Amino acid sequence: MDGAHVREAARRAYDAVAPGYEQAYGSDHHRLMAWYRRENLHLLERVFPPGAHLLELGCGAGEEACWLAERGRVVTSVDVSPAMIELLRARAARLGVGAQVRGLVAAAGELASTAELADQRFDGAFSSFGALNTEPDLPAVARALAGLLGAGAPAAISVVNRWCAWEIGWGLLHGQARFATRRLEPGWQTTRIGPSASGQQAVVSMRACSASELSSAFAPWFATERVEGVGVALPPTYLEVAFARWARLTPALEALERRLAPRWPFRSLGDHVRLVLRRRP
Repeated sequence: MDGAHVREAARRAYDAVAPGYEQAYGSDHHRLMAWYRRENLHLLERVFPPGAHLLELGCGAGEEACWLAERGRVVTSVDVSPAMIELLRARAARLGVGAQVRGLVAAAGELASTAELADQRFDGAFSSFGALNTEPDLPAVARALAGLLGAGAPAAISVVNRWCAWEIGWGLLHGQARFATRRLEPGWQTTRIGPSASGQQAVVSMRACSASELSSAFAPWFATERVEGVGVALPPTYLEVAFARWARLTPALEALERRLAPRWPFRSLGDHVRLVLRRRP
């Protein structure tokens, strides 16, 4: 599929859902999303020291960027959606970190041609919860990112995983074999996001990506230091409502998630997979 077409479709979709994005996906409204985001933020805090200038690929509503800025990091975020960049800027201003957070309208696949980044060098980079699943050429993203990071700089990248044990099991349990195996199908898949301001579901084209596929795409420029699953014991966030009836199990599943997420083979079976990479010399 043509990269420009995929990015333009993503831009339109995320612009459309931006007014209700925080209600649909924000940590304040979803217990599962809050837990996943909190765990991700603690990882980012460990990986990137105070004072680091970071590049974020796909900012959403700016929760990660602003959280890191409040803790002494400086963040430049790029996102294909102008409306999402506006959410980022509004959050940064509201939290008093506008001077530490900069937003640029650009897709991750356009890093090499983004004029504002031409002379920049960053101490690290991150992309959370699947922004790179909408990118047609991951090796090109990795190559461009490598040009913006110094030798030894870390990158923390998470993507929608190809093998999701929860989704496969849930789909088969409910007699929905196509749903259970949708991520395993080759090529691009249409995924609903939203809803949009008009109440309609917006859609994007995305490709699920396994840990080995992501690691291979970055391998010429980055060494993989850590692989862990996200949503191994805990279910995907779209099962939030269904999972509410089993809320009493949450503490046990959270503890199990922490134990299983970094362990093989469980780390390859989560809703998302997260890699910590290191820029090669």
